[in-house]
Amino acid sequence: MKQQTALHNFMRVNGKSLSYNAQLKAQFKTLSMAYLRKLKSELQFTECKVSFNAGGIAVSGDAHLMGMFSNGIGVYITINESWNNRNSMTFLFRTIKNMKDYTGGPNNYFNDEHLQGEVVMNNIKSLCNVS
Repeated sequence: MKQQTALHNFMRVNGKSLSYNAQLKAQFKTLSMAYLRKLKSELQFTECKVSFNAGGIAVSGDAHLMGMFSNGIGVYITINESWNNRNSMTFLFRTIKNMKDYTGGPNNYFNDEHLQGEVVMNNIKSLCNVS
């Protein structure tokens, strides 16, 4: 996934917080949304929504993906700048039962070094018990 590499590299090399930096925040939005759209197509959901919440100037914003594999089996994913390490991102994912399930199952996390290759898709499919 080229977007995945671009997003990973962006977070690794920018060396600056995205908060209070409109230009970097805009780049993060573009890359994170492209990454989630690519992930959406590769996971082949029956229903899916990709969105971005910009938040205020002091945060990176949050890229979101909610997708259903089948009735009652889905995943919620969000990506944002890590609050405790401003040079990395948080990638959270959890199961959901429907497209309005905003609490879902337990939170699972990747750090940005694990966004390479098939690790993300395999872990999401494993969590949701889909192939």
